[in-house]
Amino acid sequence: MKIFVFGAGASQAAQNQTTYTNEHQERSPLANDLFNEQYQAALTEGLTFDVQECRDHAKSIGLEEWLTQRWRSIESLHTERARHSERSWFGNINLYIWNLLNTVSRTYPNAQGYSPLLQKLYDTEFGIISFNYDTLLDQSYQDIFRSTLSDKNKYLDANFVKLHGSTNWFLKRRDGDKDFGYNRHQNDTSSRVREIAENIYNGSPMSLNKLEIIEPKHVTLANITTVMNYFQSDGYFYPLLFMPLTGKDYSVVSDFRDVMITKAEEMLSKATDVYFVGYRGGDDLIHELLKKVPANTNLHIVGRDYQSTEDIFNSTSSRNKNLIRGKLYDKGFTDFVETFK
Repeated sequence: MKIFVFGAGASQAAQNQTTYTNEHQERSPLANDLFNEQYQAALTEGLTFDVQECRDHAKSIGLEEWLTQRWRSIESLHTERARHSERSWFGNINLYIWNLLNTVSRTYPNAQGYSPLLQKLYDTEFGIISFNYDTLLDQSYQDIFRSTLSDKNKYLDANFVKLHGSTNWFLKRRDGDKDFGYNRHQNDTSSRVREIAENIYNGSPMSLNKLEIIEPKHVTLANITTVMNYFQSDGYFYPLLFMPLTGKDYSVVSDFRDVMITKAEEMLSKATDVYFVGYRGGDDLIHELLKKVPANTNLHIVGRDYQSTEDIFNSTSSRNKNLIRGKLYDKGFTDFVETFK
């Protein structure tokens, strides 16, 4: 089985490059670009955090590294009030990223770069492991394979796992969370934004039995207000997005590892070839998962230049001895799709 591991570089390349230029406000961002000035529209009313601080740290030490340090330092704070505040801060970041990548997902009509690859894979046994929050790939999958991807089992049956979550995946409020009455707050998005941000990480672990997946092309995903109105019985929602940390904290959703990570392990245990597409392999999780591949599994790298593809292959294969050198595609995603057989 061929396993394709997609990162942010793939979604960026899947967009129409003539339209979605470097400074376009809907260009799919790499991790360190999430807080660039061009994305200010994602700062929906109710979010309270210092964007410039995030931008500066992303440029200096890298966003994932900085967020990881800050996340791990929460428990060293002396008071529960401070810990509560820090977890709420991460809730703000979560909602900002969700809002931005949900907007990026709406560029699909001009961002169908994944579709030609899926067409070539049409009658092939393959699996998808995506580290992207957006649904550009999901929408291409729907078009090529005529599947709605409207619930968890649809993704699992398709051998399609998203290990960082997805902008169309939502967790309903916990049983003990505040009931934010729709009739009272339907016109007050900012209050609901603050409630979501405060509660995501300040509460008991959630479960996939609270998961609701909205089909990726559903009109409800138009903006944050329409999504809130969709969940009117609760008045708000929690995006199922795991923070961009070097090692994801899956404890937030108690059974995510049992369901999604187990599925990824199952897929990789059958791999003959693994393709990193627009993905640098910097997440600790992928190296844990790659321990499941059989001996002599080919690792192929799709990147933008010779040195980076070499570096990604060397760093990944040095940690996973069952991998052998496959093809290194160093002319970008589009060229890879055109030449792939």
